[in-house]
Amino acid sequence: MKKIIGFFMALALLVTLSACGVKPTATVENPIIKRSSYSFDLKVEDKDIVTKGSVLVNFYKISKKEEELVSTKTLSTFSENVSVTGLVSDTDYRADVVCTYNKKEHIIYSWTFKTNVKGTEYDPIMLTSAQELVDNLTNDYSSDAFYCLANDIDFAEYKDDEGNAKVFAGLSSTSSSAFCGHLDGKGYSIKNVTVTTTQTYNGFFGYLKGYLDNITFENVNVNVTRDSSTTTYSGIVCGYAYQAKMNNVTLKDCKLTVDAKSQYNGSLAGYGFASNFNYSKVNNLEISSTSGTTVYTGGITGYLCQNSSSKYGKIYDCTVDGKITIANSTTLYYGGLVGLLKAGSEINRGIANIDADIHSTGASRIGGII
Repeated sequence: MKKIIGFFMALALLVTLSACGVKPTATVENPIIKRSSYSFDLKVEDKDIVTKGSVLVNFYKISKKEEELVSTKTLSTFSENVSVTGLVSDTDYRADVVCTYNKKEHIIYSWTFKTNVKGTEYDPIMLTSAQELVDNLTNDYSSDAFYCLANDIDFAEYKDDEGNAKVFAGLSSTSSSAFCGHLDGKGYSIKNVTVTTTQTYNGFFGYLKGYLDNITFENVNVNVTRDSSTTTYSGIVCGYAYQAKMNNVTLKDCKLTVDAKSQYNGSLAGYGFASNFNYSKVNNLEISSTSGTTVYTGGITGYLCQNSSSKYGKIYDCTVDGKITIANSTTLYYGGLVGLLKAGSEINRGIANIDADIHSTGASRIGGII
């Protein structure tokens, strides 16, 4: 009889607490915010009055006009790690913890957060796969965004959900979408890349305004076909380097093939505008140019110049070896390191060992270095 009375007293107490406004609470700990994801540890307190299986987290994207529900995560327990992906960088979001008690659904905890727009020099974004690299570096215009390779990046693994190889046309194919940040390879490689493109700016990066350090590009093949008379800028690393800097960049077994009218071609850059190329090595390079009218081609870059503020282009301690073939050009500027070096720019300690097979029907300026 005492046990029965005790049971009813406990039940009555629970009903009384619920009726008096006792409600569950939630705590959020260990949040990790990234550019496109967010995770945290969630714990629901006073779980005895919560309907089991009713706890969920709603994520809303916040804008000036509206709030959009972008994801819902349902918890199987009252304490677990919650993770949401597919978010937009540099964007405001709200998270609501929802559960059912007293036969009604309630929001028991709500907060806002903002996804990262970039990594920092001391906390860079670590890239572990080709997909992560493409997702993060595409359309990143921030000059103080920092990225590092966490390991070798093999583009042979760049595939869709069905296991088919994805077409890769390179990053930053226009000046307005140029990569402006910092990419430190930490001695790792980007390898087995095929870039197929018909753009004006062509390469792993079409247009580069940023910084590349300590990185190797291995077995990268860039194929450019452009019927238009528009000038093309093509390179293994980048087509157009605008006040960019490359330090300790290595190329191994890379090939550039260009079929276009007016061309600027090179290994590190097709065109170097007030850009610096330092301590870099290009091994077993192959450049093949066909059907060009005016062609600027060099083992490092086709053209190197300074800007209007006298910020000069520079090649320092760079070496290149390989083969360059130029067929049917009308006007040709060719050099083992630079096709054309403009006044104000300089080469300091450079070595070129190029097997050159060159054909031009018009004016030609050909040199072992420039």
